[in-house]
Amino acid sequence: TKKQIDFWNTAVAKFKEKAYLDSFEAFLNYVRDEQANNVKINRGSDSIEFEMLQGSKVVRGRATATGISAESPIIQMDTPSIPVMRKLMAINYTLLYSKFALKDNVLVMKFSSNAIDASPNKLYAALKELAKKADQQDDLLATEFASLKSIDTDQTISLSADEKEINYQALVSWINETKTEIAKHDPAYMAGGIAFMLLNLSYKIDYLICP
Repeated sequence: TKKQIDFWNTAVAKFKEKAYLDSFEAFLNYVRDEQANNVKINRGSDSIEFEMLQGSKVVRGRATATGISAESPIIQMDTPSIPVMRKLMAINYTLLYSKFALKDNVLVMKFSSNAIDASPNKLYAALKELAKKADQQDDLLATEFASLKSIDTDQTISLSADEKEINYQALVSWINETKTEIAKHDPAYMAGGIAFMLLNLSYKIDYLICP
């Protein structure tokens, strides 16, 4: 919105003036959706406490005139696991701004930066990476490793029974329709077309009903 663009311009201007705390506050207002109320900001005299909602995860952070940090609890690991740690190290290698860390048997994603390096452009990319990866990895890790436990999901809103049934019926219908259509064609001559049918099916499932 026009209001959000003004916040972005303010964040950039304040950062250039080295008024870092004002820049951070303007940036948080820029990414805040008033209707969804996805960002909560608490400005103090010398710091800002904030929370950001992304899917099933909450990113909590603190900013001062000297730096900014944020983290999101991902999943609980009561017993150290070499396969889990190896997986996280591999993911860490692909991350640009954030990282996995272990904190009191809880796996978290963290980001931190000195204020002088935390431009609005960097903050946008970093917090986007942290929030989206945190929201994605809690489900993936819990599915892959039975020893891990989901945590910090109080803000999650479950679908109603009717919505789940509608999604299930759509899923079954799309799969059966695709299988019926594929059966009409010879794979030796229509391999490419069949691949696109399966790709279309996967896209519909992922975009429309994937949790």
